[in-house]
Amino acid sequence: MFQFWDKKQLAFTLVALLAGAVAVWYSTLYAQRVAVAELSGLAQDRLLLYESTLDAALNRDRYLPFILAQNPEIKALLRQGGDPGDINRYLEAVNAEAGSASLYIMNARGITVATSNWRTPQSYMGHDFSFRPYFHEAMRGGRGVFYGIGVNTNLPGFFFSCPIGQDGHLIGVAVVKVELQRLQKEWREGGETVFVTDQNGVIVLASREEWVYSSLVPRDAQALAAIQAQEQYRGVELSVAPARQGQRGAMTELSMGQERFLMGSRPLEGLGWDIHFLEPAHKVEEQGRAVAGIEVVVLLLLALLFFLVRDRQLRRQSRRKALEAQRMHQINQQLAAEVEQRRRKEQQLQETQQELIHAGQMAALGQMAASVAHELNQPLAAIRMFSANSQIMLERGQRQGVRENLETIHELTGRLAAVASQLKSFSRKSAGSHQCLDLRQPLHHALTLLGHQAQSMGCRIDKIEPPEPLTVLGNAMHLEQVFVNLLQNSLDAMAGNPRREITIILRRANGWVEAVISDSGPGLSPEALERLFSPFFTTKGPGQGLGLGLSIIHGIVEGMQGEIRGENLQQGGACFTVRLPWRQDA
Repeated sequence: MFQFWDKKQLAFTLVALLAGAVAVWYSTLYAQRVAVAELSGLAQDRLLLYESTLDAALNRDRYLPFILAQNPEIKALLRQGGDPGDINRYLEAVNAEAGSASLYIMNARGITVATSNWRTPQSYMGHDFSFRPYFHEAMRGGRGVFYGIGVNTNLPGFFFSCPIGQDGHLIGVAVVKVELQRLQKEWREGGETVFVTDQNGVIVLASREEWVYSSLVPRDAQALAAIQAQEQYRGVELSVAPARQGQRGAMTELSMGQERFLMGSRPLEGLGWDIHFLEPAHKVEEQGRAVAGIEVVVLLLLALLFFLVRDRQLRRQSRRKALEAQRMHQINQQLAAEVEQRRRKEQQLQETQQELIHAGQMAALGQMAASVAHELNQPLAAIRMFSANSQIMLERGQRQGVRENLETIHELTGRLAAVASQLKSFSRKSAGSHQCLDLRQPLHHALTLLGHQAQSMGCRIDKIEPPEPLTVLGNAMHLEQVFVNLLQNSLDAMAGNPRREITIILRRANGWVEAVISDSGPGLSPEALERLFSPFFTTKGPGQGLGLGLSIIHGIVEGMQGEIRGENLQQGGACFTVRLPWRQDA
């Protein structure tokens, strides 16, 4: 039923379909934006909750180093030395009560002098931890915070340190280690995806255990050097997760392997770390698809209603359209007949044009007939003379003279063959096809045909051409005819002049190949300049031409996408310039 639609109705339908598609696309995009905004708000709420659980786990034991730093017995041990047994037992008891991983005391050189795990094989006693950042922070008078893997236990945890001072001097450092395995277990059991990255981008805590100790972006050499110097992740190979990040609204779109997430992040105050909450990205697409589905159903219902109304209109118009189609069929048949007739006329016109070009060739050949006949008669007379001499020499036994006469006869017959071949080629009808050729060749052939005529008139021909080929796309025989007609006109124009000179210049200029032919004749009259290429216009006397030569070569040159112009020279004489496109890629 759509075949009867007019252009306006079809355009309206296409615009409606496009508008519907744009509406569905925009609604889907808007729904996804709303979903991203809702997920962003949810992510911030969840991040606050997870941050509070992390702060609670860390701050529960964060005060212990300060309490230990105030103990006079610990200060006495650091100042005077001695048996640390009582301090070890004290630290062991406090650690058990607080539920921390370990408590230990280091002297000013970073050597552990007392520890809560003195009974275990992983005891810190006597170990040097001066390379840890939390030791340096405490020895500068501040409180250190550090996350890393324990050198003795190979278990990760947070280290909080506090300086121990007496009489204005720092004599040691108190440290508590807090392990967060239980917190990570709670995160995993919650079923949500959350992780924490340190200042170097390394994931240190995560609800997905396989993500721990990987990073979302490659680390630079400076960060790697710092990690290695502090032995922060001793015994663990840090990897780069196969992650790709992009921005989507207020959230970051994160691809981890085959999974896609929307990520919300917030910094952890006091640590220089960031905590991240992930939601599967398919939730956004699902909401967008749901809205798009609703809109598509509504649009389909509207389209169905529109097509029902349109179908009723088409039924009323079908008879009228059928009659119009029949009439158009008749008109098409008439047009097809007219097109075929015009094609035949164009073909006849092309054939007529080729016949006209050939007629021009034959006319030029007729003008050259006397000169060519003289060109042929001279070798023929010489051949007869050398033949008669050869007979006499044979009778006398002069074989050497006969051989020389035969060689001369051979050269003369070659000259006759060249002239005859050139005449045959010039008089032959051209196929009309174009090919790449050197413009110097048709000019050389034209000069061969007219050379004797020019010589008999006492006309000097100067030719200036470059050594390299001048390649154009054209028909060799037609170009030869162009040069023959131009040269013949120059010779005719100079017939009554005492000075007879023709100058031919071949050159390349600005993407064109130019052939400039000038003579020392009387030049062109104002009327001739105005009607130079008009058919049947001639300045010659009655019976000396039909006035078609310049018109024919004008059509030949234009058919090769070229130009031809005629003008008078300031010093006298006429000048014709033929320009054809230069074929650089030939």
